[in-house]
Amino acid sequence: MALAKRYERLGLCVLAAVALAACEPDETASSFGPQALDAAAGADTQLSSDASATASLTGTWVLATDWSTCVEIPDLPTELRTYKLVRVKMVQENLRLTETRELCSVTNTALLGQVTVFPDPLIATFPIQTVTATLFGTGIGAGYAAGWDQQIVGAQFGDPLAEAMPSNTSDPRVVDQEKDGNPGATLEVGKLCKAYVVSRALSTLSGTLVGPGRIEGRGWHETSQAFLGGSSAFCSQAFPTPANQAASFFAMQRVDKEGLGWDSDGDGDVSCAEIRAGQLSQASRSARA
Repeated sequence: MALAKRYERLGLCVLAAVALAACEPDETASSFGPQALDAAAGADTQLSSDASATASLTGTWVLATDWSTCVEIPDLPTELRTYKLVRVKMVQENLRLTETRELCSVTNTALLGQVTVFPDPLIATFPIQTVTATLFGTGIGAGYAAGWDQQIVGAQFGDPLAEAMPSNTSDPRVVDQEKDGNPGATLEVGKLCKAYVVSRALSTLSGTLVGPGRIEGRGWHETSQAFLGGSSAFCSQAFPTPANQAASFFAMQRVDKEGLGWDSDGDGDVSCAEIRAGQLSQASRSARA
């Protein structure tokens, strides 16, 4: 499929109705508006028959991840979906990719009638990650596999992967992530209250180069959260949250001048602000189509 035609399909809704493998709540209809990047795409993607070598992938991309989590609320098991946009500065050396990833936005579906929001001041504190990935070939249809991406907010661990999560605010590893006077990272639960948490996320991606400027596939994601309290009893509740790996997807799209061209100020760089604006503009055009 020509790249221009592929771009016409980017305004699809981010979520598809999917059967849950790790938990069995009712399937959730999409509650996200149209997205410029459809992280649930891929099942019906047509690969180009041209398997010749592609141009260098070095440039600026946006990674859209669509994570499915099973929230084990008593008598009401629920699927939570989390959609993230991540700015990726990619450098290709032969089949090796070095990706510098910066979180741009987080959007959640509702849980118990409320949407948990990651405020902008919190998102700005997420550490930038450097991840190494590998291409298994040089043409369209080549496989892609990324190394581990780990994100920890609200605490500082000596051994990020092995240490137990904090259980209370007296744990010396707990930090005030965004310096707002509250322990850990502060999440806004609708307009009801705020939750103070420590969060540890580990993820990896595996997919296919489906076009010169697009990679699609599935992701593996695990998140652990420790609730340190909240501004009300509702925001202090904690439930088991096993990942639903079978229903998690990603798409990565090039957005510099060789891709979607989201450098609106013409400074030669595509920022998180331009990624968010470009995504909204593309989604709006797709909704009107």
